Amino acid sequence: MDRATEPTIDVDAGNDVPGKRFTSVGVSGENFPAGTAVNIVAQGRRGTAMVQADGTFMWSTTIKPPLGCGADVSVTVHGAEGIALEGSSQVFCP
Repeated sequence: MDRATEPTIDVDAGNDVPGKRFTSVGVSGENFPAGTAVNIVAQGRRGTAMVQADGTFMWSTTIKPPLGCGADVSVTVHGAEGIALEGSSQVFCP
């Protein structure tokens, strides 16, 4: 697989929704096989997202009670063709 088209993921975590007491976690990916599904595990929460025609996906979850500012959030994504990626982010607090 060409390095320019290798699948990648991005993880975003934050306690930045005003008035809410949870940590939001967002996972996005690109360069995945279109029309396939990805399985996602983020801090023990599991989910599935469909990959769009352009090879991208988006998925989000919430964690209650909220994680502390700066806490590490780890994510694993499994996709078609044996794709397995890990990513992380630290919890952002405004």
